[in-house]
Amino acid sequence: MPPALAAGLLAGLGSWPALAASVPLLAVADLAAGPPRSPRSPRPAHSRGAVRRWLAAWPPPAAERPPAPHRLQVPPAAAASSGRHAPVLLPARIARRALGWRPVRAYAVALLPWLAALLFAANNRLVPLHATRAAVLGGGGSCVLLLASLAGTLAARRPAWPWVRSLPWPARRRVLDDALLLGASCLPLLALTGLAAPAAVPPLAAILPWLAVRAAGAIRRPASPASPAAGRIRPSGEILMEGALLAGLAALLPWSALLPLAAVPVAVRAAAARERRLKVGAWMERHHLAAGDPGSWSGG
Repeated sequence: MPPALAAGLLAGLGSWPALAASVPLLAVADLAAGPPRSPRSPRPAHSRGAVRRWLAAWPPPAAERPPAPHRLQVPPAAAASSGRHAPVLLPARIARRALGWRPVRAYAVALLPWLAALLFAANNRLVPLHATRAAVLGGGGSCVLLLASLAGTLAARRPAWPWVRSLPWPARRRVLDDALLLGASCLPLLALTGLAAPAAVPPLAAILPWLAVRAAGAIRRPASPASPAAGRIRPSGEILMEGALLAGLAALLPWSALLPLAAVPVAVRAAAARERRLKVGAWMERHHLAAGDPGSWSGG
């Protein structure tokens, strides 16, 4: 380990003499490490003698030899369990780590429209139809605020990068992964709206897939090189404008919520096309004022 660490430190200096000096140290570290070891747990000390005796008696008689490798069959249960470590939830884990504790603040802000609708229904004598419309408008506004906040955070803290393009995941799957995460985040708000007015749940559940897919597509809108700050705000603004209109329409005409539900495949196709056109290696200035910065190209 010490020669390997010294080789790494010398290679990190960035000069040719240091790099040349690190090569012999790396060779010494490789020779000292010995052959590759099995990832299995080490055997106890009392079993070493038995292992040596077994190696001395190798190869065993023909009657005691195991069957040929091509005759071995893996049980279906073992074959199914071998894929349990597949990175199926890797995109969701990356997104959750990028969000951190910010969803707590997003939920606190998103609950304001729901509380306003709840107070409006509690302090006024409303017929069931008007109470349902108020719940749809309040619950829809809460979902829109939450999606806008989470989409803006993901666009700023987990933008598209070249590594994820190297994985065997098409653009459609990347969009659907983000849409599922954003849509699942709105389920608690949908449940709270159902407690206030159960009749408001079907319209909200119908427009939620469209809003989630549109939020996933807004994350992939290319930012403006002249104004990176506008590129970060743009996903939130897009969802706020479109979601507020859709929530108001669903509150006035509940049957209109079926139209965006039927158009979800169109939204998925548009978001996937935006994902393919996104330039992940585009150069962007740092997110601060360029004036007075000697390291900035435009303000130096």
